Amino acid sequence: MPLLTDDPTGAEALAAADAPTWRDWERAAAPAGLAAAVAALLGGPLAVRDDPRLAGRWLLWRDAAPRSQYDALQELLAQGVALPDGLACLAATGERFHGQRGRAWHALRGNLHLCVHLDLDLDATEAQAPLTVLSAVATARAIEAAGAGRPAPRTKWVNDLLWRGRKVAGVLTASHVQAGRIRHALVGIGVNVARAPQLPAGAGVAPAACRVSSVSSEKPT
Repeated sequence: MPLLTDDPTGAEALAAADAPTWRDWERAAAPAGLAAAVAALLGGPLAVRDDPRLAGRWLLWRDAAPRSQYDALQELLAQGVALPDGLACLAATGERFHGQRGRAWHALRGNLHLCVHLDLDLDATEAQAPLTVLSAVATARAIEAAGAGRPAPRTKWVNDLLWRGRKVAGVLTASHVQAGRIRHALVGIGVNVARAPQLPAGAGVAPAACRVSSVSSEKPT
């Protein structure tokens, strides 16, 4: 997956040690769908480097996103933009992020803020609910794998992951259906890796941080 960013210094830690050096990215040569996503999600100027670990898909990194990446990609899909399959978007922090029912999600540095677009061809009746469940299960398993032997978080269906009774992650999914088939899906994942936000008393389930060294996400299929 090529790694594309407007902040090469901040994105340096994401790249493999043997990845090529950064080079300027030429927007004019990019496929229309990718160019539209980049315009919506990144500033400029932009730098790109190929990462042999990431199998030819695109990872967009922004230090501080001015809005939810999940919402921005939703809007592009609604406009008929053909986003790349497997497009992944990461932000170190950001504004106007949210969870289920529009509840504010505090995007703190040190945590994971990820959105992934998938091209699919699934029967909507059979797959819509399992897709949401699978996204939550995959996130819980990824946290367990990165947690140095700690147990997996418990799922509070369908969107929240709890560890010792406190919320450590939230998962959003959106399916785009045509003629009874799921053609596209977005999965948004927020994980309190290093920090838990301070919320007022009575605001709901108290947040917690996983305190793991790294967190990855599995692709729902």
